[in-house]
Amino acid sequence: MKNLPEELTVHLGATTLTNTEHNVLRVALDHMYEHLNDLRGDLDDYDDEITNINRLKDVKSLQELFRL
Repeated sequence: MKNLPEELTVHLGATTLTNTEHNVLRVALDHMYEHLNDLRGDLDDYDDEITNINRLKDVKSLQELFRL
């Protein structure tokens, strides 16, 4: 991604994303959070519930990273 104007990019450490890539990731994370949240309480196995809760935490962490 050389020579892109500054206003079209998002810098994350050594990685640079276009604004479109950044927005795609944010929308995907929002949808994943909604999906995982909808599963809460519907899983039959306790371990699956714990896994789901951990995934929700991970998604929230990534959302914070991408909400620069």
